[in-house]
Amino acid sequence: AETGWDFSSRWFIPKNQEQRGTWFDQMGNKSKADKYYRIADDFLNAIQEVMWRPDKGSWFDWDIINNKHREYFFVSNIVPLWTGSYNMSKKAVASSVLGYLKDEHIIEPDYSVSFNGTPTSMYASSQQWDFPNAWPPLQAFMIQGLDRTHQKLAQQVAYNMAEVWLRSNYKGYAEKSMMFEKYDVLAAGETGGGGEYTPQTGFGWTNGVVFEFLNRWGDSVSYTSNSGCSGNKYMCDFNRIKQYLAFWN
Repeated sequence: AETGWDFSSRWFIPKNQEQRGTWFDQMGNKSKADKYYRIADDFLNAIQEVMWRPDKGSWFDWDIINNKHREYFFVSNIVPLWTGSYNMSKKAVASSVLGYLKDEHIIEPDYSVSFNGTPTSMYASSQQWDFPNAWPPLQAFMIQGLDRTHQKLAQQVAYNMAEVWLRSNYKGYAEKSMMFEKYDVLAAGETGGGGEYTPQTGFGWTNGVVFEFLNRWGDSVSYTSNSGCSGNKYMCDFNRIKQYLAFWN
């Protein structure tokens, strides 16, 4: 699948005409740039009018057969937050989305994190892009989307999610000497399952998201709730990674 999102209980196709407009702008083709900027505006308005549900605090797919929203939880529901595809105030959209995440039990009433990462969906279909699997790019959509609202509570939830995700990734690496393409939200550090092949290790987008999160929050996240690393090998190694990133930044 072009997006990386393959076998699941849902499909989606992203469109980003604004980026095309930017490319044509950079090439000096203003008429083409304006064309794609207009298309981007049309998409933004359509996303707002068709997909946004103010009573739910989220965006949803529209079922063209049954003429109604598909009100199932998927991380992709929140992608407009990451892309900035909304015309509401950041304060309003952040508050609405946090309410939605509480309603779906992704976060707790006290805004702590419910799982070891955000599950792709809440439907245990046995497909790999469903519960209980969590995929690194989708964590970035969720966490960076909340962070980009610049609202204090949303940014705190983003931080909490990032720290939980980093701890799970590092636990798996420390115990098994490998990073996984996907993780099980019910078992910190364990690979996800399902799908049509053996879970892969490596792994490019896993490592990339870890570096992005450490680059953003590396000066404050910790492997455990303890502030020091005395007697805790994992904590010491975790702090060494942060020091390495700080050196190169």
